[in-house]
Amino acid sequence: MISSFRRLVADDQYIAKCMADNTVKINCHNPATYRALIKYMRDFNIIHHTYQPKDERTYRIVLKYVHYSVHTADMAAEFEAKGHRIRHIINGRQWKTKDPLNSFFIDLEPAENNTDVFKIHRLLNQAVSIQTPRRTTGIVQCTHCQQYGHSKTYCNKPFVCVKCGGKHNTADCKKPRDTPATFALCNGPHTANYKGCEYYHHLLRVNGNDSNRLNLHTTDQVPPTCFITSHEASNALLSRHCQRKTNR
Repeated sequence: MISSFRRLVADDQYIAKCMADNTVKINCHNPATYRALIKYMRDFNIIHHTYQPKDERTYRIVLKYVHYSVHTADMAAEFEAKGHRIRHIINGRQWKTKDPLNSFFIDLEPAENNTDVFKIHRLLNQAVSIQTPRRTTGIVQCTHCQQYGHSKTYCNKPFVCVKCGGKHNTADCKKPRDTPATFALCNGPHTANYKGCEYYHHLLRVNGNDSNRLNLHTTDQVPPTCFITSHEASNALLSRHCQRKTNR
């Protein structure tokens, strides 16, 4: 791995650390090195996971008291006129019925004036309230590999089915409805996203309900792993699973 990286970046641009649980953590010292190593891993299909760089991270807000029928394009144009660039606008839904709510989750492009958005009290001639999202106390779970501590957007690990624990995409699962589900990490008779799982609650107890301090030590049979992060995120993140292939 080190020999391969030396053909891409200088030794003083990153540091690798072998963790006690057979993982490799790679800390890049600048965004350029981070992107070079990520591109290399993706090009050669090296199994790993990473996290969104700080300079690409959106600024999320919650917009309340706007009717759900308002077109998101009109809403985005109004924010643009006030000096804020929009990346995503998602209508909130009632968690059980999935009915639309009069609130929206909005991701702003990172900018120095992001906090000025809270000064907006009128939008499209409507009285509005802009708030920060509620902080979740759970641990994020990847819907690609079903492991905890990262999301599917930055996961380059093999698929694991949420229903049967098999090595395939959940959408391609052939499990009959009358057969019990299986969680790949604990082999329990439930789906991978079941929040009553004892394995999940063990992680919550160990990590104090804070996903930013997550330090996983799984017992599942997985290959050696590798985790790559940018310098900005390194102080907030501990070791996680990342999978590594030996270059041929």
